[in-house]
Amino acid sequence: MTRIETWSAPGSLLIAGEYLVTEEGGKGICLAAGGRATMWKERSSAMELRSIYAEGFQSWKPDGSIKDSLCYFVWEEAGKSNSELEKSWRITVDTTTLYGSDGQKLGLGSSAVAALLFSKALNHAADNSEILASAALAHRKWQQGRGSGYDILTSARGAAGCFTGGLSPSWNSLNWPKLQCWLLRGPTAINSAQALSRYEAWREKLGKYWLDIPLLSNYHACLCKAIGILVSKTANAGAFLEKLHELAAFSSELGSAINQESMPLMPVGFSKSRGPWHRPGAAAAKSLGAGNEIVLLAGLEDGFTRSEQSILEELRRVGRAFPLFIENGGLSREFPR
Repeated sequence: MTRIETWSAPGSLLIAGEYLVTEEGGKGICLAAGGRATMWKERSSAMELRSIYAEGFQSWKPDGSIKDSLCYFVWEEAGKSNSELEKSWRITVDTTTLYGSDGQKLGLGSSAVAALLFSKALNHAADNSEILASAALAHRKWQQGRGSGYDILTSARGAAGCFTGGLSPSWNSLNWPKLQCWLLRGPTAINSAQALSRYEAWREKLGKYWLDIPLLSNYHACLCKAIGILVSKTANAGAFLEKLHELAAFSSELGSAINQESMPLMPVGFSKSRGPWHRPGAAAAKSLGAGNEIVLLAGLEDGFTRSEQSILEELRRVGRAFPLFIENGGLSREFPR
């Protein structure tokens, strides 16, 4: 079949703001990274949505038989804004670039970018805001009503941004400083939905508005200061690293409070400490997401010793570490070369 239309969008990372992005007005620092997922449309005798990912391949058709897949929820939301969906397309989304060589997820928002690309294929609205809203609602329903939407907006916009959560989430561009960054893979996968349930139970037990809880208000205040650094077109890398270390400490403290380990685990050969790994003025480490499944290791150009660089390269060789490259472009149409 001939590809009629092709689009792509990058993966996403939540650098800071775990759990806070689920609160009304809670902020997060986001980054588009990790490669790009691709969607293409082909003419077909019947509608079919296909997903290609590291674990394999899935096909979904709107025959009413499967109502718990991501494709079903995307189709349902798209139908609300399109009174008559065309039913003569085969739409394929390939997210394999957002997985490790062993087929494991890398925490790069593969399901969110899939929802975004399927929504783009099904929704012909001229305004992307309608497409983003449809994708975010579908993804949230698929996650049993949870999900802030930061990953949808980050994949759509590209580069670095400040996400503000709530009923009407927003995203504003930030300037990522010049750093060398690595993603380190932790020991086990983390179930984000279970971690979020622990957070919600913890907050409900305290019985307070989220900003009236000292740990959350202090974390959020530190986060706002970090965002302030990234607003500048010449974001100070050293100043941001110091805030990243503070954010890592708040993140670890919050993980302990909800019984979800989030202390960044460092490779053998890096110095040990009771708190998050940190080399003042040079480098810092922070867990990303709900636990310590993925660790961000960020440093100045000379922030790591030769020994540490060798360790990172060896971990890269065996698929346990990855250089982090920013995807400056968001959702975009691809044209044949």
